[in-house]
Amino acid sequence: MPKLALRVPVLLLAATVLAGACSNKSTASARTNTAPLVLLADTNVLPPETGGERPRVALSRFGVDAAATYYRLSTPKQTPFRFDVVGIAPAAGGFVGVRAAHAADDGRIPAGGVESLAAAGFAPAGAGLLGDGVWLMAHGEGMARLTLQGSIERPQVLVVADDRGHAAVVEIVLGEPSAINPAEPGLPADPTIQERVPLYSSDAWTFGMPTVAISGDRTSVVVYEGDRAAGMLPVRYELRMQHDRATGARTGGGSLAVGGDAGNWRDHEIAALHNVLAVARNEFQQVRVLLSFDRGATFGQEIELPAQGQTRLAQVALAADHSLAVSYWQEGVFGEQQFVLAQGGPVAFDPTGSPAWFACQAPRVLRTMPQFSSPLTTGMAYSVGGDLVVGYAAGWFTSEGMEWTSTTEFRCAVQPFGGELRDTQVDLEAVFGRDPAVALLGSGPTLQIAYAYEVAAGIRVATSADGGLTFTQLDTFGGSGAHLPS
Repeated sequence: MPKLALRVPVLLLAATVLAGACSNKSTASARTNTAPLVLLADTNVLPPETGGERPRVALSRFGVDAAATYYRLSTPKQTPFRFDVVGIAPAAGGFVGVRAAHAADDGRIPAGGVESLAAAGFAPAGAGLLGDGVWLMAHGEGMARLTLQGSIERPQVLVVADDRGHAAVVEIVLGEPSAINPAEPGLPADPTIQERVPLYSSDAWTFGMPTVAISGDRTSVVVYEGDRAAGMLPVRYELRMQHDRATGARTGGGSLAVGGDAGNWRDHEIAALHNVLAVARNEFQQVRVLLSFDRGATFGQEIELPAQGQTRLAQVALAADHSLAVSYWQEGVFGEQQFVLAQGGPVAFDPTGSPAWFACQAPRVLRTMPQFSSPLTTGMAYSVGGDLVVGYAAGWFTSEGMEWTSTTEFRCAVQPFGGELRDTQVDLEAVFGRDPAVALLGSGPTLQIAYAYEVAAGIRVATSADGGLTFTQLDTFGGSGAHLPS
């Protein structure tokens, strides 16, 4: 059973899981109008073969007319491998499905249905995972990801497809290690961990994607949960929990999570400061911000930020003076992705001077990305002097012939305290990015920013010593496929 565990001050999750008024607006030109079906090894897009002999596959057995693309992947015998089959929808909205079928096991047609994958050494994973005859399928809202992993003793052939008529043949041969063989370095013990506290557990496959905020001895967590009595149901809930370190008390509540996603997007975030707790939640045509003025015991105010279409990947931050910033991605008029920022702050206070009511300015679009872009989670923080720093990014796919390339643009928006917002490109990389992060030191014109993000060879940190006007790229560390820096 997956468990949600608390370490001070870090949250651990073990689970099978795998966007108003415009100002300072910039637009990236459209790159493609064709929805991609791609294979990924962590952050790297796998290239298809351009020559050589393909294995013979009876595509009619799977109801497939043609498979224009062929992949040949290599792995040593009995060595763990992992790669993803990913489908993207325009504007990161609408139903998307990807699927895989077992075409050959050491040259022979496998008997039965999807269970033959397990017999051959596969341990697939994905949101909304289900079997339908010979097909193993995963689905999602705006994006679908089917992870094919395991270890094999014999060569294997798969057919992969999406719900828009794209199909490919994937041959996995025994040989040298390749991009699909993940490096799993051991993690040293973290000397800052003081204790580990199991907080919650669930068997529901929608359980996961936690976000955490700490105020004093109280840790607040928001996480998705499913139906514990019927764990495979696609309905998910927003579960809110708190742990009081001083007393050991654990409290919680929840509500039905609006939206049809099955686990590819973390559409909620949380921030805490003193008595104020803010939860931002993505919904259709709006982002809802829930505000508590008693450290999460009750939520006395809701702010609805208007948006276009389905919103994604909200982020929220509180400054030392309780200034509030909320960012999110929304759907543009033509299916493009728009990065939006809304700012506000307290307008009423209780007798102790603690905020009792907030107001927000109209959201503004900072950046527009093309159709079929995949937005990334956002890193956002205030400096000690009230400067707002937003590290955001999105990737898009382009095709040349049958080969797809993923390009991710990493950007940093900075609004100095009392000043005008500026938005700078940090890097442009041929990689399927996941999650940039920012860390701050100081404030004002000499504010230092560290911006961590993924590149093809690992993790890179870009630094700025002038408040985000310029960035210098430092050495890359980690290894190919490393992602989610913090």
